[in-house]
Amino acid sequence: MKIKVIYYIISAFIVLFISVFFIHQDQNSRLHCRGQVHFVFGDNETLPEFKGVYTFFFDKNNEFLSVNGLFIDTDKTFAVQKVFRVNTEMTEGFSDDFYELKTKSITSLTGDNLPENLALRYILGPVSVISIRKNTRNSYVIKNLYSPVFICHSINAEEH
Repeated sequence: MKIKVIYYIISAFIVLFISVFFIHQDQNSRLHCRGQVHFVFGDNETLPEFKGVYTFFFDKNNEFLSVNGLFIDTDKTFAVQKVFRVNTEMTEGFSDDFYELKTKSITSLTGDNLPENLALRYILGPVSVISIRKNTRNSYVIKNLYSPVFICHSINAEEH
């Protein structure tokens, strides 16, 4: 239990650091937002769950997703502190404002012990956050395969 508390504290500091860093970046951002999530990957007690924070930062040249939290499996708890470099690609058959996230690379930060295969399956994959849909001039719906997860508001509404 004490280890979980330490992981939460470390994750909170990393999220705070990354958020401050992103806020002070060039104001050419297309999208910058953060949302707290709790995914339970199924309806029975043997399937894993993730509790944490997703921070999106997309500017004109780079698209990053920072993920911090705890991944809880039936017999082990993993600290998650990863930065995903992603591409946003328009999804065929949908409107021009619907984008799917494709992972380009993953960087594990200090303290992260989640195996990459689990991150690709659960953290940014078919059963978790996978797409972004522009909702209004300066807001986006972040959604998974089945439902919306949270709404983001762009920092720089004038550029949209």
